[in-house]
Amino acid sequence: MDPAFLGGLQQFLMGFLGIYVTVAPGLSTATLYNHFGLWTWAFAIASILLGASALVLYVTISPAWCSLLSFGATATQAFVVLQLVVGVNVAAVQPSIGATKKKQ
Repeated sequence: MDPAFLGGLQQFLMGFLGIYVTVAPGLSTATLYNHFGLWTWAFAIASILLGASALVLYVTISPAWCSLLSFGATATQAFVVLQLVVGVNVAAVQPSIGATKKKQ
């Protein structure tokens, strides 16, 4: 077995775990689920699909394509993490915004 393939497999598994840990709070909390938005879910799915297809392309076409798709998977995962931070911030601030409007 090629060591580069095993490295790609490890990268995919760590990326998948990262996406799961990032998206799991949104699945269990209705407030976060609503603040994630459609783009966040689309990029989370794209990250998983790009990582899985990178492994397939490594075996079938070439390692260069595997590297390109792995980069795409990592970039989309970074977007999901950014959206999580924004979603948590909005979800934390939103109740206080509503309380301020009621006082006025």
